[in-house]
Amino acid sequence: MEGPVSRLGLNGCLSPAGEFFPCEYFKHSAFSEVMYAHAALTIKDIRRYRKILERTEDFVRRIGYIAMGSKGPGYRGHGHVRFPASNYRCDSEDYVASITEAQMQWFRSHYHELDENQQMFVIMEIGDTINI
Repeated sequence: MEGPVSRLGLNGCLSPAGEFFPCEYFKHSAFSEVMYAHAALTIKDIRRYRKILERTEDFVRRIGYIAMGSKGPGYRGHGHVRFPASNYRCDSEDYVASITEAQMQWFRSHYHELDENQQMFVIMEIGDTINI
């Protein structure tokens, strides 16, 4: 990895295609509507997978968008990365996307920008396959 280590953490959503969409901290629920619109445009027939009364935030994570947030340095325990398979509201027969190669590549390229907790979540989820 090259570049300065900011360790400020990142706030936003990472699409299955590896596009990062920044948003303000603690605004993922509202921002999920934007991600839902993006998914509807980029993933054929994805709307049929949404359950009645399923929160938009849960749905976009389930179909492959990764939410991440951080308050920055000095706020231990607040940084997070929420992967699709981490959605506890999904039943086993539900459509649940896996992390994509484009997302793995994005994490390889931007790992140094994540805060300590976010880095821990990435290593726990992806393990050694990230090759940092």
